[in-house]
Amino acid sequence: TGMFRKTKISIANKVLIIKLNIFSLNKKSIRQKISKWMLKAIPTTTVPVCGKSYNVNSSVMHNEVQCTDHYSSILRSKKSEWIHVDDLTITKIRWPRNSKDIYILFLEQRNNLK
Repeated sequence: TGMFRKTKISIANKVLIIKLNIFSLNKKSIRQKISKWMLKAIPTTTVPVCGKSYNVNSSVMHNEVQCTDHYSSILRSKKSEWIHVDDLTITKIRWPRNSKDIYILFLEQRNNLK
């Protein structure tokens, strides 16, 4: 379908911010959440981009709660530990395996790949 598009990154800085389109408009201009993301999991190790090495540092998640938009964050605490920050709670978690609610990813550059 026309809602999926490939983007090529040709230059990468120290921090990459990747925003995913989470909504589309149908033929009647009604907003619909895109729920067919094929993200089984986000790498919690190193991601190569433009010959540089990046780690996912944090993310913004989007959920619909009782017909309203709700946002929360997941932040890297240590190499494999994550913290989920919500309106009322801060909780240590593992990275969610089915990360279908990702809205924005923040990646931080590590050492150059050899």
